[in-house]
Amino acid sequence: MKKKIMIASLTVCMVAILAIGFSLAYFTDTETATNTFTVGNVDIKLDEKDLSAGAVEGYRTETGNSYKLYPGQSYEKDPTVTILADSEDAYVRMKVNITNFDALKAAAARDGVDVSNIGTIFTGHDEAIWARASIEEHADGSATYVYNHKTVMSAGNTATLFTNIAISEKFTALPDFEVKIVAEAIQA
Repeated sequence: MKKKIMIASLTVCMVAILAIGFSLAYFTDTETATNTFTVGNVDIKLDEKDLSAGAVEGYRTETGNSYKLYPGQSYEKDPTVTILADSEDAYVRMKVNITNFDALKAAAARDGVDVSNIGTIFTGHDEAIWARASIEEHADGSATYVYNHKTVMSAGNTATLFTNIAISEKFTALPDFEVKIVAEAIQA
């Protein structure tokens, strides 16, 4: 009996030694692949034509303009995003935040003007280039129209969200409001 246990123990040890030997022989060669991940630089500029008194023709401003609005009038406004040189390709979106939107919407409803589409107030919007992602109404009475550029933009590319502010002649009175435009980009 002791002899059978000894033979069984030796057999198990031999199998273990052979398994370890084959494993070591199998894993004697190694190769390494190193993956490097880098984040590129995305650099954009948002500007519009400078309409201030005494502005040089063709000069653009990054701070915006002031307007005194009247029903039935149109005013030049062209928020333009540019992908700057040495920038990576990028996906771009623009947000148009309108303060006092609740009052503007109430005046529009009173006077029969639809403000659910940005094109009602901001004309020259190209739906072939920009897709509306959402309209977000906020608790503070403001609203944000969010638009995504439909294609990836490359260095040197520009895109204008709209070209004018047009105030419908249907408006009998308008509340004061501000328009804040934000351009955002992320590497494509």
